[in-house]
Amino acid sequence: MCKDSIISKAVTILSFYQDFEYLKCMKLCFGVIHSIYPNNSNPCLRMAVAICSILASRIHIKHTKEIAESRNIQVLINIVQSKSQEQREDNLLYHSIICLWNMTDECPVACARFIEWGGLQCLSQLHKNFQNVQKIDTKIFGLLNNIAEISTIRHFFLKKNIIRMLLRNAQKGTLPSSFFACGILANILICWVKFPDIIDDYNPNDIETILCKTVNNFGIMNTKEIVVYRSFIPFNELLNSEIYASQWWAIWSIRHVTKLQKDKYVPLIKNEVNVIQAIRKNLTHEWEGVRFCAKELLDYLS
Repeated sequence: MCKDSIISKAVTILSFYQDFEYLKCMKLCFGVIHSIYPNNSNPCLRMAVAICSILASRIHIKHTKEIAESRNIQVLINIVQSKSQEQREDNLLYHSIICLWNMTDECPVACARFIEWGGLQCLSQLHKNFQNVQKIDTKIFGLLNNIAEISTIRHFFLKKNIIRMLLRNAQKGTLPSSFFACGILANILICWVKFPDIIDDYNPNDIETILCKTVNNFGIMNTKEIVVYRSFIPFNELLNSEIYASQWWAIWSIRHVTKLQKDKYVPLIKNEVNVIQAIRKNLTHEWEGVRFCAKELLDYLS
C-alpha cells in the first residue's frame, strides 16, 4: 500500500468525488507525520508525506495557508535536512521537497515560514550533496523559484554562495533546473538593482546580461513542458519591471507553456487582465525576442 503508484492512483480516483475534502485529508496526514517523525524508516511516514505532496497541488490556493502551519513546514524541512546529512536519495526525500514546492506555490505565508525555518540554507546544502542528481535539482530550484516570487523575502537570496549556485545552474544545469534558476535570478534582480554593491564579486548588470543570453538559448532548444502554473499572477511584477532580463524570462515562460497547452493556458491568461495589459506593453519592447513572444501570445488570445 505504500507504493507511490498505488497512492497516486488512489488520490486520482478520489478526485472524481466532488465532495472529497482534500484539506481535511491533508491535515490528517500531517497529524500522522508529526506522530511518527523522526522515525524516518517507518513506511507510513513516507506514505503520509507522499499523500500530502499530491494533495498540496490540488487544494485551492486560498486554502493553502490553512495547511502551511509553522510546524508543518518545519517537519518537512527537518526531513529534507536529515536526508541531506545522510546523503540518502529516496522517495521520502523526493516527496518532502515536492510537498514544500506545492505548499509554497503562490502562498506568501508558507514561503515566509520556509525562510524562517532555514529552508534556503537546507536546500543549498542539499544541492551540494546531490549536485549530479537531476531529479533532485529540478525540485530544489522549482521550490526556490516559489520563494523568490515573494517580494518581502527575496532579499534573503542576496548572498554570495546562493548567487554562485544560481549562476552555475542557470548556465550549465539541465533545462528544468536551469529554467528555474533563471526564474529566481529574474525575481531577485528586481530588489538587487536597488543595492548593486551588496554582494562582493557580483554585479546585477553582469547577471542581467548572463540571464538574457541563457534565456535566448532556451528559444532554440527542443523543449517539453517543464512547469505547471496555477495562475500567471506572479509574473505581473516581472513583466512590468524595468529589468529587461526579468521581462524576457517572464514572457518566454508564459509563451512556452501556452504554446504547448493552449487549451489550458489561454483561458487562464484571459482571466488575468493585468497580465494581458503587461503583455501588450511589451509589443513595443526594444528587444526583438520580447516583441515576438508578446505578439505570439496575443495572437493566441485573439
